[in-house]
Amino acid sequence: MKAIASAIEEAKQELKYVSSEISALASKRKQLESFITTGRLLSGKPLRPEQPIAERVSQKNSWPEFPKKTTAQNAVDVFRKVGRPMATKDIVEAMAKYGTPIRGEFQCATIRSVLSMKSDIFERLSPGIWALREWPADLKQLKQQRIQ
Repeated sequence: MKAIASAIEEAKQELKYVSSEISALASKRKQLESFITTGRLLSGKPLRPEQPIAERVSQKNSWPEFPKKTTAQNAVDVFRKVGRPMATKDIVEAMAKYGTPIRGEFQCATIRSVLSMKSDIFERLSPGIWALREWPADLKQLKQQRIQ
């Protein structure tokens, strides 16, 4: 029991020391920030670097020329470029190859989810194999046989 009480007292002392160090560092930080602010004012520099007003206004009101495509739209583009049904992993790789990579750690799960939700656009031919619904049936069958 004495050892525990002694350890608690040591911890209290160390906590006081750490608290005083934190206070000293906070005080030093305020002094340095004040020095920097005063130095900027004396040198004639603004406290914050300012952008010209024209740049600020144009940035606020600028619209992208082309709206960003969704993952589903990018997948359609990739299917059309490749021209055949693909496995989920192949779709992810093709999207990366054509400059529209899928972000995140679980890319195959993401694309599988997108394709599943857009059943009006994509068709699941077999587990893990997808095609565009707009493609003719013979293309889906012919290309499907080559994949397997």
